[in-house]
Amino acid sequence: MPPNEGFNVEKEHKIINPHKMDLATTNKTKFQAFSVKPKTKEMRKAELSDAPMVAMSSYSAGFPNWKNGKQDIYHEKHPQFPYYSLPFKGNSNYKNNFTEEQMKQLRK
Repeated sequence: MPPNEGFNVEKEHKIINPHKMDLATTNKTKFQAFSVKPKTKEMRKAELSDAPMVAMSSYSAGFPNWKNGKQDIYHEKHPQFPYYSLPFKGNSNYKNNFTEEQMKQLRK
C-alpha cells in the first residue's frame, strides 16, 4: 500500500476470502450432549410403633386456632379472689399510737 493512501474500511470489507473457513470448535467436535437421569431412592415403609404420642404440640395448646374470627374468641374468666370477712373492732394502729395529747404537743 502506498504511504499516502490510508486504511480504507470501504475497500477492506469487500475483500472476499477465497479459502473456506473451518468453523468447527473443540467444544463442537469433542462434547457429546448427554442427559442426566436423577437417581431414584428406594422408599421404605415406616414401621408402625406403639410408642405413646402427645396429642397436640405446646404451641397449639398455648395458642388456640381462632379460625380467623369465625369461631368464638377465647375469653378468660375473671379470677375469683377470696373474700375475708373480718369484723371491724373500731380501733386502728394510728388511733392507738397518736392520741389527742400528742397532737396538742405537736401543735405547740
